[in-house]
Amino acid sequence: MQHADHDLEVVAALLDREATTQEQAAGEAMTAACVSCATLHADLMSLATATRSMPVPTSPRAFTLSATDAARLVATSQTEPDSATSRPTAVTTDPHGSKGHPAHDTTLVAALADHSLSAADRDVAEALVASCTMCADLRTDVVALRNATRSMPTPARPREFMLSEADAARLRPAGWRRLLATFGTSRDAVSQPLAIGLTTLGLAGLLISGVPSVLQGAGASGASAPSDEARQSVMASDALTGPAAAEAAPSARALGAPSIEAGGPDTAGEPSTVPDQVTSQASAG
Repeated sequence: MQHADHDLEVVAALLDREATTQEQAAGEAMTAACVSCATLHADLMSLATATRSMPVPTSPRAFTLSATDAARLVATSQTEPDSATSRPTAVTTDPHGSKGHPAHDTTLVAALADHSLSAADRDVAEALVASCTMCADLRTDVVALRNATRSMPTPARPREFMLSEADAARLRPAGWRRLLATFGTSRDAVSQPLAIGLTTLGLAGLLISGVPSVLQGAGASGASAPSDEARQSVMASDALTGPAAAEAAPSARALGAPSIEAGGPDTAGEPSTVPDQVTSQASAG
């Protein structure tokens, strides 16, 4: 039987002595017959010995129940409600606290710490604190948080953003910046009319400079219409004198139609075929 088939948990159980008689016998047999199981058992024994020799760590708090704690718990248990009154309800409350605390305005109680309540609200909050122990504990906690927050040191600022007198003097306009800031405003009676006039001249110049471009665009759009009509007429004339007209001429001649080229002024210099036809008829007769 190989080591891979051995039950290592049975070998490890020999250490804590929790194995049964059969498991202990099987573990001892595997340890005696297998070198790997014997090595595992020796390692576990050394770990157990080292653990036992380690010092016991000191506990920061003793959780042993003393006689004083027992007496305190007994006295507390006597004041607890019985099973009839401690059944779960829609609102779970502390049995030692006030029964009506869930209906109390805790925000009103917490506002007592910052003194921002009116006289009527303050009276209501103080009445809640006086009649409810949980409201009183809440007010105590809020006041403690307020005092702790006030006692905390102010965090260091990486950069100071307060405006000093030197910064105010540096940012105040002076010299030519002050002159430019007042130019054309109502505070300067001399430059205000001049600024209005310069503004008017600038607007007029912009309008005048834009008129030629507008007129040129209108003229170009008007001249484009005749050019389109001329282009269409040229295309129509090309269609009459093109290859289509040349192809239509033989078909008209075959039907016996008079030829336009025979009597036209453009064919005056070309020889006519009529005398040849008359001569051929005379010789035949």
